Amino acid sequence: MNMELLNEKITACPILEGTLAAYLEASFAAETNPSTLCKGWKFLKENLTPFLKECLTAPEYWALEYNAQKEALILSKTGESLTEALKSQLGAFVYCWNVIKRDCDKEQARRGIIALGFTEINGTEQELNGALVVGYFNIPKMGIMGSFRALEKTEGRLAWNGRLKALMLVPRGRRTRGYLIQGGAFIVRLDGKKEEKKED
Repeated sequence: MNMELLNEKITACPILEGTLAAYLEASFAAETNPSTLCKGWKFLKENLTPFLKECLTAPEYWALEYNAQKEALILSKTGESLTEALKSQLGAFVYCWNVIKRDCDKEQARRGIIALGFTEINGTEQELNGALVVGYFNIPKMGIMGSFRALEKTEGRLAWNGRLKALMLVPRGRRTRGYLIQGGAFIVRLDGKKEEKKED
């Protein structure tokens, strides 16, 4: 598990001294929008205590699959007794950092794919109509919990959909059916042309 980007994010957070309960109380106090349901989440994402930093950098924490398991690990290590409201806020902390880790993992994967020579596209490049490519695409999948998209390496031809104003991938072996490119993709052209890299 590559945690380089996550560790950078953790290291960039200000470290606040104090107990876990005091930290969670401070997150409530820092909320400026009284009508939000996500009270103190910005604080939880941007501040840590030495204890929470230690938890987030421990491989055993990220080896746990469920949020409740991570909450239980933190509570067992701290030994503090929390009110129900603070336990709920600890759950919000775990959720927020799961999202941060997922974003870091996606960015790490993106960098790895680009390092292999793939070019990132967003699906609006009409000039790629008809290009034969191999690449990583967000392909729709169906699981037990419903539908989702997964990054998958696929070869095919790009086709412009004028009605949706977006590119779609028509995989090899198909003539008319394909996948609309959503959430970007990473391609290498197989027809001898090179996709120009766009400036950020």
